[in-house]
Amino acid sequence: MKKPHAVRHALLSTALLAALLAGCGGDKPDALIASGKEFLAKNDIKSATIQFKNALQQNPNLGEARFLLGKALLESGDDAGAEIELRKALELKYSSEQTIPLLANALLGSGQAKKLIDEFSETELPAGVLTSSFQTALSRAYLAQGNAEAAATALNKALAAQPDFAPALLTKARQKAAEKDFPGALAVIDGLLSKSPNDH
Repeated sequence: MKKPHAVRHALLSTALLAALLAGCGGDKPDALIASGKEFLAKNDIKSATIQFKNALQQNPNLGEARFLLGKALLESGDDAGAEIELRKALELKYSSEQTIPLLANALLGSGQAKKLIDEFSETELPAGVLTSSFQTALSRAYLAQGNAEAAATALNKALAAQPDFAPALLTKARQKAAEKDFPGALAVIDGLLSKSPNDH
């Protein structure tokens, strides 16, 4: 009596598992990317990363998925992994305007300031937040290489593109502190805190 019941139970479990797997694997890459974007918006980086990887398993040549995976990895602190994916996104002709600023920050985060300068110091992007992010990363790279003049030039470009860009203002405060202009540094910080009191 127990054996047929056990067999039926095993068959039912197998069928349910197959149905679940079919449901998970049935999503098309576009749906997986859209789902990953939703997770990114909720700051659920781990789930977003899984969705982008699932999309790329189905089609490794999706430039947007490579870019978004690179973005998710960068936000998770995996600079090396982010660099790999963002370079693949560029190879797949995904928007360089969106990709290069993230790649610049990935290179900077992994201690490759010289490589960042060598590859992208001549790159010009349209004005806006992405340009500010890129030029701020470039400024910090120049500082790391001891080139204060080039760092200041890049930072001025960052602030010209987006005057209230917090990372650029923070970099400006650091530069003033390094020059021992502590009142100037504090003034920048105070202004930044008054505009963005909740920005960690």
